[in-house]
Parts: sequence; C-alpha cells; structure tokens
Amino acid sequence: MADDDTHSSSVEDRVRAAQVEARARHISHNVRCLECGHQSIEESAADIAVRLRKVIRDDIRAGKTDNEIYERLTTEYGETILYSPAFDAQTAVLWLGPEPHFIVEGRSSGMWVEWRMLSLKASRLPQVSTECLSH
Repeated sequence: MADDDTHSSSVEDRVRAAQVEARARHISHNVRCLECGHQSIEESAADIAVRLRKVIRDDIRAGKTDNEIYERLTTEYGETILYSPAFDAQTAVLWLGPEPHFIVEGRSSGMWVEWRMLSLKASRLPQVSTECLSH
C-alpha cells in the first residue's frame, strides 16, 4: 500500500511540475527581456531573463496568480517589461505608436497641398481691371 501512495504522489508531483512549467512558459512569453529588448525572457539566454524565469516559477509554486506575477514585474521593472502593457497615460505612446502622428501629419500635409494648389490656380487667373467693373 505504501508503494501505491509513493507512486500516486510521484504522479501528482509530475503533473504539478508540468502545470507550473506550462504557466511559467506562458507568462515568460509575455515578458520582455530587459537586456535584449526584442526577445521574451522565454527566448533569451541573458542572465536577467534566467533570473526572471526562476522568479516566475517560484511565484507560481507559492500560489500567486498570473495577474499577481505580472503586477509584481511591472512594479519592479515598469510597464515596458510586458509586451502588452496596460493602457494609461504613461503607455499611450506604446499602444498608439506613430499612427496618430501620421494621421495628424497626413491631414496637415493634405491641407497644405490643397491650399498651395488653390494659390497657384488663383495666380494663373487673368486679372480683371476694376475699370471694366465700374461701367
């Protein structure tokens, strides 16, 4: 009977370890490597990425939720550590990127071109003498 209990706990331990690993990998794919910047900590071999992966696994084993882990990381390293930071005044540029700038700039350029074309057309019109209008 003792062998059955040992085998059962061994299976449970392996299942638990697999669950921790799956959650850790999922979270790690959403966390930017602070050293590389263009890789997630799951993909990076940098020392900071290795340490953060260990911190994430330790937090999962301690019973923390994914949100609690993300919150801890953003508190310690800032919103830019996440590939999908929360939308607020500080991260608006990350979310909106250059698109609003291009829209405003494009509209301004379009208005300038339209004004310039109207100016050129007006300069090509024949000048009417005011004497002709008085008769």
